[in-house]
Order: sequence, then C-alpha cells, then structure tokens
Amino acid sequence: MQNFDSFASSYLILTDTESYYCRGLAYPTDLYPYKNMYKNYIIKPEEQYRPDKIAYNLWGNQYSSWILDLINNFTHGIQEYYMGRQIQYLESTVLNKLGMF
Repeated sequence: MQNFDSFASSYLILTDTESYYCRGLAYPTDLYPYKNMYKNYIIKPEEQYRPDKIAYNLWGNQYSSWILDLINNFTHGIQEYYMGRQIQYLESTVLNKLGMF
C-alpha cells in the first residue's frame, strides 16, 4: 500500500537567517487505473478559486487539494477552479485504500 511518503520528498531550504524543511511531490502516483471510479463535481460559487474548500467538502481534509490537481491534470493553479466547472474526484474510501489519506 502506498502512502504520501511513497511519492513525496522533503527539501531543506536555507536562507541567510533560517533553515526549514518543506515537502512536495517527488513524482505523482498514477491514478489512471482508477479512472472508472471517478465521480463528477460542479464547483459552487463559494468554492471558486478555493481547491482547499472543495477538498474539505469532499473529504474533510483541506490539505488534500493537490489530489484534485492530480486527478484533473491541473497545472495552472487556483484559476482552474472557477464556478460552474465540472471536475472529477475519487471518493475517500478509494483514496484510503491507496494510502493517500
């Protein structure tokens, strides 16, 4: 079973005054085999430009909005989350089985 650590990396950021770690995707997991399980979702007015709100409403976890980017092949940031747009998502039970939560 995969988990976030299976496809994430930690990076040490050094500045003149401090150092800290941040995490990011090293390589995304392949969700294409689960395409037949995708569900459709229409972005509501109060969710426009807020993938964190969409992720919270779908899964109860605002920090998983990167999964929406991955499923929908979004690469241009929050402007792709406009009101009325239909996006796809996977139910939390599927994401749990994949170890993504």
